[in-house]
Amino acid sequence: MHFVYRSWYAGPLSKHARHFPGVTVLDWFRRSWDEAAREDAHEWVRRELGADVYGLYSVFETGEPAPTSMADLRRLMRHHLHYEEDLRVDDHSVRVLTNDDEVKLAYYFVDDALVSAEPDRWSYPVHQGRLLPDAADGPGRPFEPPVSPNTVDLGREGGDGVTYAVVLDFEDGDRSVGGVRSTAFPGVRLPELATALRESDADPERWSGEMLALRALTAPGEDLIGPALERRNRWPTTEDEIIGVHRRRRAALAYPHPRAHARALRLLDGFTPAYGRDPGRSLIHVGDHLAQMCVHTDEPFGHRQWFLFDDIWAAAHPGLAASLIHYAFHWDPRCTRRHPPHAPCADDAYLEIEHNNGHIVRDYEPYDEPEMLSMIAALDAAGEHAERDVLREILTGERAATRVLLVVNRPAHRDRHRRLIGVIAARLHRPEPGTCDVSVFVIRPDRRGEHAAVRTALRLWHELRAAGVDRLAFTMPHSRMGRAMVRRLTGLGGETPPGTRVEVPLEQVRRSSDRWWMTQAAP
Repeated sequence: MHFVYRSWYAGPLSKHARHFPGVTVLDWFRRSWDEAAREDAHEWVRRELGADVYGLYSVFETGEPAPTSMADLRRLMRHHLHYEEDLRVDDHSVRVLTNDDEVKLAYYFVDDALVSAEPDRWSYPVHQGRLLPDAADGPGRPFEPPVSPNTVDLGREGGDGVTYAVVLDFEDGDRSVGGVRSTAFPGVRLPELATALRESDADPERWSGEMLALRALTAPGEDLIGPALERRNRWPTTEDEIIGVHRRRRAALAYPHPRAHARALRLLDGFTPAYGRDPGRSLIHVGDHLAQMCVHTDEPFGHRQWFLFDDIWAAAHPGLAASLIHYAFHWDPRCTRRHPPHAPCADDAYLEIEHNNGHIVRDYEPYDEPEMLSMIAALDAAGEHAERDVLREILTGERAATRVLLVVNRPAHRDRHRRLIGVIAARLHRPEPGTCDVSVFVIRPDRRGEHAAVRTALRLWHELRAAGVDRLAFTMPHSRMGRAMVRRLTGLGGETPPGTRVEVPLEQVRRSSDRWWMTQAAP
């Protein structure tokens, strides 16, 4: 098993990795369960993992028996783990996103087998050591970044290779993990990058602030990028202050190179370290096809990381190259969803939506049976017998559905009971491509249930459109509340008898003004 802690407090690479050979994630949690509970769990976690992992100790203080399966671990972590953002548990990994009120933090437990099966996602996170390996000269091979880069034309049409720049930095605590898109310079490899930057015309609207600074810090006559990185280590203040806020200074660094370089040198002359910054604690290494810099920027949050590599290095280390670019953009290494920067990550194995009022849509779990029985009893008492029978068929396995989802509330206090509000069963691209068949959408017979269901459905349908679905197929509900919900969503009225199969274009579904995050459309 590998453990990775992604934290700005964790040294030059802002991450801490440790390997536990011969055990799986489940093995480790089962072994640790009673050991951590017998002493101070916080101190035990710090000693065992070599890092003060924010909030992890709380799952060992439940008083419940050790997990017997990964599904059981997911239940325990969902109910007892102190985390602020997101939790993913599948058959071979645990991935958590949280925050400490200053910055976001992420940590992962992942089986060796999954790391081996997905090197393009895990090679960089699990890499131990401060320096990535170099690469000798050799033929470059086509490299397809897992996230589309920001492509910058340096005027080297017909040149060989591509150089990629990945800069791990953040502007504020809410956007401090992920959301960073790499930059690609086609037609140039790392040994020629300094010259190509110097000879190019910079566009302040297309170039990132970091790349404008790197160009300006490259001195006339320098063939290699190393001296410019050394100067960047003494850059007088943060990029956000110099580049992002002051548009005039940003434009000045895009001047023709002699003027931009002179401007950069004047800024260097005024450099005085502040906020505990120590350029002597930075790490800079330049090889033939990889340049790496860990810049010490301040005492609270330590370092920011720069990686410059070309297609020759990517051909020698394809897993590292792909996983580094993925790591910069996604907090979750298993994210399979194409999404804008800082939107939630997702994977094919698990679905979870959360609304800012606390409602969650997530996969049905075996331990949800008591709540399902409670909802069946509520439907029976309300005389909603058709919907009651549907839920009974789901419980007994008689109703085939690719995925069963629950709408539940997330209480303000973790120890309080989570109430089941609704049940959804949906199949994507059924019965034909472009259609989503919602075979079940049952809601608890009260006003809160109807309100939550309408909000859930609105967001689900619009997210399905992003997944390539343009039509919605469903059966008109028998219950009064269900028909009212459909009427509010689609405008279909009482003229459509219960039990009728209906198809509507998604454009007909009314738009939602609610702010939801959805992590994956139901397959």
